[in-house]
Amino acid sequence: MTDIRRRKTNERQMNQAICDNVSLLLRCHPGTMQLKSILNANMFSKPNKSAFQEVAFYLLTVADPQLAEEKLKSWPLVTSGQEIQFRSELIDCVNVLNSKHKSADLPVFQPSHLVSPGGYRIGTLVFKLSQLAIREHLMRAEIAVTLPPRISANPEIRTCDMMQVLSETAAAIDAKTGENLVRFNTSHFRLREQAELVSCLLTKTKKEISMCKKELEETKAKHGPDVPRVLELEVADVKQRVAKTLEINQLFHSSKALLDQLAGLTLKHDPDSAQLPNKAAPLKSTRDGQLDLIQYFQGLAAWLEKFRPKIPTLYPIYVSQSLAKVETLLTKHQQILEDLKGLETQSNRLLQERMGSK
Repeated sequence: MTDIRRRKTNERQMNQAICDNVSLLLRCHPGTMQLKSILNANMFSKPNKSAFQEVAFYLLTVADPQLAEEKLKSWPLVTSGQEIQFRSELIDCVNVLNSKHKSADLPVFQPSHLVSPGGYRIGTLVFKLSQLAIREHLMRAEIAVTLPPRISANPEIRTCDMMQVLSETAAAIDAKTGENLVRFNTSHFRLREQAELVSCLLTKTKKEISMCKKELEETKAKHGPDVPRVLELEVADVKQRVAKTLEINQLFHSSKALLDQLAGLTLKHDPDSAQLPNKAAPLKSTRDGQLDLIQYFQGLAAWLEKFRPKIPTLYPIYVSQSLAKVETLLTKHQQILEDLKGLETQSNRLLQERMGSK
């Protein structure tokens, strides 16, 4: 009874995971109204032919659009003959995906098993197919991901697979980090020069704004309620521009603080100063002058887990967006400065005309 309850619990969790995965994919790859109407966490708890056909076709088109277009010639399904052909085409697609993606490990069925699809095995097929579809979507979006290796019964092969995956992942992290740091360093100095220029211009603008405010207050105190309505509108417009300038100043200081924090960051590891877990302590020593690979990778995994929050993630798009934002702010500031000078000239002219009329 315990095994039966555990199996039912696993089946409910897997069906919920299928529903969640398909819902995530629908945000990026719109599906049909029929797919959205049948999507729920219990759609594979019992045999459900229409739900299986809709979900399987959708996941195959997301995982490999070219393969789906070549193989699934019978879609949309209208007649029973097309359904029979679709089952054979689906088995062919699963075999091709297993040969292309060794880590997918999609279960293989006979076409007759798909006549009334449902239960744990069908749920397993759809769940792994949804995982593969998400992985392929992320790969096309240039987000590096890997599926776990196929589990082998041989402990030596399983250990070698895990070490290979860990080595490839560490190499990919190192290469991506190095590339991002090089790109960051090439643009860092230019950004700093532009930031310093913006800082000087903002300081000068603040002084000019302060002087304009002082002159406006003196003019208002001198003329009292006789100040023309046009001048009051000009003053209100100047206040709005001052508020926008202060927002720009605050954004600049935030950007400068971020640049100061990122400056000089390096990814390095000092094995003498790292506090490793007890089981990874042999990493610091060698055996007969040779490095124990098992202990080495255990220590490396512990170190990566410990220092993962401190490793910066520098995407190329972040650096380009920061540069574009600074250039935009510089252009806006120059325009605001020109507008303020024009307002100052216009205000002086209005005051002179007002004084001359009196």
